[in-house]
Amino acid sequence: MNKIKTLILSLLFLPAVSFASDALSQLRELQKFSFEIPAPQSPYKEVYSQISELPIYAFSREGMVSSYLKAAIESSSSSLDIAIYGISDPELAQAVIKAKDRGLKVRIIVNQSHLFNNKIDPSLQQLIDAKVEIRTLKGAGRYGIMHNKIAIFDSRILFCGSFNWTLKANNSNFENAVFSADSKYLSGYKAYFDWMWSYAKPYSQGPMADYDSSNLKFIPSDSSPSVSLNSSKFPSYAFSPNGGVKNIIIKAVDSAKYEIKIAIFSFYDEKIYDALKRAVSRGVKVKITADRVQSSQSDIVKKMFKEGFDFKWSGGFSGGVMHNKFMVLDSKMLISGSFNFSDSAEYYNFENIFLTDKSSYVSAFENEFDYIYSQARKPSQEEIDNINSFSSDSRLSSF
Repeated sequence: MNKIKTLILSLLFLPAVSFASDALSQLRELQKFSFEIPAPQSPYKEVYSQISELPIYAFSREGMVSSYLKAAIESSSSSLDIAIYGISDPELAQAVIKAKDRGLKVRIIVNQSHLFNNKIDPSLQQLIDAKVEIRTLKGAGRYGIMHNKIAIFDSRILFCGSFNWTLKANNSNFENAVFSADSKYLSGYKAYFDWMWSYAKPYSQGPMADYDSSNLKFIPSDSSPSVSLNSSKFPSYAFSPNGGVKNIIIKAVDSAKYEIKIAIFSFYDEKIYDALKRAVSRGVKVKITADRVQSSQSDIVKKMFKEGFDFKWSGGFSGGVMHNKFMVLDSKMLISGSFNFSDSAEYYNFENIFLTDKSSYVSAFENEFDYIYSQARKPSQEEIDNINSFSSDSRLSSF
């Protein structure tokens, strides 16, 4: 097993929470570096969980992502900034409420349609009833969404990835989570959160009207690209709408020399597909695993099958969906985040990508891809023939 570097959180914790022996064994084997967070004082000591270590990455099939998020919330002492597409995990909602009650500044951005509909999820309703500061945000146009899964704890720890704060994400779907204490990522994602917050609307003021993406100005970006793939340089992060994420992905594909591995929930984008065709034509080995249900609605999947791509589709690990959005290039660079391959993700949605050439991340995500690929299957010709072709409509790909 590759050892995982971890963030060590200074937590007070109760002995009541127990873990399976394999989880404990894994924690004992972790390489560590010190990262102290002051613990709040009584009477709130009882809120702490037993977890005292955060990995720099986690995958949902291990069953621990929600526990890591809860530990990060409970260890925070000053602020929580959360931009999350979906919240339906009651334990995480309660942890946020307790953080507010012990004096933390809590700001939450939620996708607008999840609050202005006929039925609000009970976890969101608990946050509203507790008077947590919530703003809603919709993407541009008619169908744009706030699709991020981001949290910043005390301005010291960043969380991002594909993982919504839902029970299905933790218990059924293939998902990933990234944690980082790197100041560059923190400053970039904090700027992006503040930028979104400035456009978001307090929940009490009702829903936002439709608008054009040209109304969104000065999206934060990385001005000093430092992530390397072969001879090319890439930013450490990039954001949507209109932040150039698609072009970064295409540049990465065009820079690859040997192998590209992609785990993607939905694939509707012609330009990214064309870049992958160019990669195959120059001898790059391309492997793709996508969600089965989303793939059954994508004309791009039909084209890949016809062109002989190494393509498989998959559900989740326990009846859910294959919800990852990551790619590993030449075993040297990782791109992860919330960004599905669609025009909606580039031009209308609020999305993010996290890029790194650190081997600790890259090797772990490559191993996760290999596992997902190994249990996925190739669609039959009949299944391909029955694909209902749609465009990159966010009504299909926004999850």
